[in-house]
Amino acid sequence: MTARRFFITLIVILLLAAGIDLLIGVAGHSLVSSAKGGDTARHRYINREMTDQLLVFGSSRAIHHYDPRVLADSLGVRAYNCGEDGSGIILAYMQLTNVLARYTPSIVIYDLYGQYDFMKEPDNSKYLLWERYFYGEGNEALDSVFHTIDKNEKWKMRSAAYRYNSRFLQLMSDNYRPRQNDIRGYRPLGDMPVDFVEPNPWPTVDLDDVKLEYIRRFAEKCKEHGVKLIVAVSPYYFPTADEQLPAEVRAIFDTYGVMLFDHSADRDFVGKRCYFSDTNHLNASGAEAYTRKIASEVRRISGS
Repeated sequence: MTARRFFITLIVILLLAAGIDLLIGVAGHSLVSSAKGGDTARHRYINREMTDQLLVFGSSRAIHHYDPRVLADSLGVRAYNCGEDGSGIILAYMQLTNVLARYTPSIVIYDLYGQYDFMKEPDNSKYLLWERYFYGEGNEALDSVFHTIDKNEKWKMRSAAYRYNSRFLQLMSDNYRPRQNDIRGYRPLGDMPVDFVEPNPWPTVDLDDVKLEYIRRFAEKCKEHGVKLIVAVSPYYFPTADEQLPAEVRAIFDTYGVMLFDHSADRDFVGKRCYFSDTNHLNASGAEAYTRKIASEVRRISGS
């Protein structure tokens, strides 16, 4: 093959690859916009459509512990649960920036998973997955998180295949037969297994400066926009020292005047199997009882 022919072939291949990537982008964007349910429609609602006045953020202990129906009935406002399994402050901060770019909620509850919310990990890129659909839509605060977590994300996100490929089956499923159901973002859990065995406690973890910075920015954003931020620690079946908040986090809350409701060792829940799905997560009954307690506390400080 001559050099000229090789060059022409290379150009054709590159153009073909660019065309395929463009088609993936068009298809992916369409699938996100048209999703009927499941995680895709849930995250689209949070990032592009939500106008609820009370929002819950956090990880698995957020999505499974706070029933928006109870919050709405008790406080007289529309509520939505933005929690996400296996996530934490990095995702929550990105979600919050997209919310504040559109409107200002009245109250934000962040459920804190003790020191584990700030655990240092080899790679924080996993927390970017659900926000890749919303990168590059004009929210510089959100986009900057990508660049902080991985300086190469700016270039990777130019590829639609990279943006959508990890969840393409999820996108298809959520358009035709959604697998996940929720109640205004809340997903209740079942009861604790009869043969439950107490797990070993976690070791003390090293704290991640990046996550500490994003909890600071989360508190700062709420204060700047006049949003009442409440940090809550929901109950554990076996509370231990592992769940205590790091001093660095408490200092941030003091700086921004954040109110803390610590129910980690709440005697109304600790050791009561009827309220738990496992040692770290409440079941549906526990979530309802706990949400009523939180709603009562929020109502008291709100003067309503």
